[in-house]
Amino acid sequence: MFDQVQDMKYMIDSKTLLFSAVKNGHSDIYTYDIENEKLKQITNDVYDDLDPSFVAFPNKNGIIFSSNRPSARARGSDTSLLQNHYNVFLITDFATNKSELNQITQLTNLKFGEARYPTQYSNNHFTFVSDENGVGNRYAGFFSTQSAGLDTIVVIGDDLLRNP
Repeated sequence: MFDQVQDMKYMIDSKTLLFSAVKNGHSDIYTYDIENEKLKQITNDVYDDLDPSFVAFPNKNGIIFSSNRPSARARGSDTSLLQNHYNVFLITDFATNKSELNQITQLTNLKFGEARYPTQYSNNHFTFVSDENGVGNRYAGFFSTQSAGLDTIVVIGDDLLRNP
């Protein structure tokens, strides 16, 4: 099923696992419902999605993770150049069975080094390890919610159109 399973963690309760795994050469995030024996793919792209952790911020629950995607809306292909730095992202609205409908938000934007191992440490803060200055240090980020506009998704057959 998977080439390699990484970063396995419990999510929400002791019946659901959250993990990053490599399948067909792509590292993505998955959940596994132990009680119902159901696997659910949360991300599905060519970018490396690592270090997932469940978070609950005010007005927003989701999964915080590290990825080398260039931006939250990046749609890569197998020919994408993966020369990007790892940054921290938040994925929400992953209750559906279509990974394309998930909302992804970029929380860090490092120009140098990597942002890895993100985790929540208070109601409004998350931490991550970065080697931006050449040494691995733990940094803190502040999470706040604000309206950034309306995102419209139109489904036509198997095609998804964002903000048509």
